[in-house]
Amino acid sequence: MMKVLIIENETQTVQVAFNAANTIFFEGKIQYSYATKSQDVQWSQINQFSCIFVDISLAMRSDLDGIGIITKIQNEYPALLSRIAIITGHHKISEAIKENGLKIEPTQIILKPLKYTELANFIKSCE
Repeated sequence: MMKVLIIENETQTVQVAFNAANTIFFEGKIQYSYATKSQDVQWSQINQFSCIFVDISLAMRSDLDGIGIITKIQNEYPALLSRIAIITGHHKISEAIKENGLKIEPTQIILKPLKYTELANFIKSCE
């Protein structure tokens, strides 16, 4: 079973799209785990996930924002970097990626509102 981590503080706003992708494209075989803030991420188990979706702007109570989480992964778990997708409503995200020296490709950015077909395509690329 494929495991996908979604780091998003407003899970209810993305759940429908992820569930639709799972039902329509994967016959319900994807196991989703949600983390609403960086402290909820089980870093010792991060390698278990086939894909990781990171919202850039997390809640104020999160120690790291999405950029901080991706920076940590880039520095400590570089093999996972190609399996990360940014989910965001910020249309100028490419500038923030460059400013922070992140090695994220444009195909790893999924703009909100999320489309289940885009989520499914990224998940398929992680298989």
